[in-house]
Amino acid sequence: VGAIIIVRPERAPSPVRIATAGTSGTFAFDGLPDGAYRAEVRRDGYVPIVKSGIRVRAPFRAVVEVLLLPGDAPPDPPAPTTGSAALEGVVRVAGGAPLAEARVRLTRADGADDSRTVLTDVAGAFTVPQLASGRWRIDVQGAGLLPVRASLDLDGDVAVDVQLAAQPAN
Repeated sequence: VGAIIIVRPERAPSPVRIATAGTSGTFAFDGLPDGAYRAEVRRDGYVPIVKSGIRVRAPFRAVVEVLLLPGDAPPDPPAPTTGSAALEGVVRVAGGAPLAEARVRLTRADGADDSRTVLTDVAGAFTVPQLASGRWRIDVQGAGLLPVRASLDLDGDVAVDVQLAAQPAN
């Protein structure tokens, strides 16, 4: 519960899809275009898992199972730090409904820039222009939903689709 899943095309920086695993530890990304993808699964206190070469071809469903083992994550390699970036995206509730007024906060990993916070509009969309390239931490929160907290390497224009799962009752 609460693991962060990041899926992106194997050979492109965008679009990035991020989700939180729900109460049964499951996640789904519907409507992915045909192609090869890379999936990262992260949870505090566990060694992250990266799976590459996941083939998606409609109308078939690619099923990926992961087993997280207790341990610490190795340090991330440095991200590009020259140039500019912009981030735009949509926040949804798991299952696809757009989430209005979700809070999206970006914080530069090296602390070199001020944090940026925006709220999603009625269609769940947001835009954060004029960012410096580099590693940014994205935090997405919605009332009654598990938050998403993930690192993104931003360089140029990046699109992200975020899915938040329901907060378990306990």
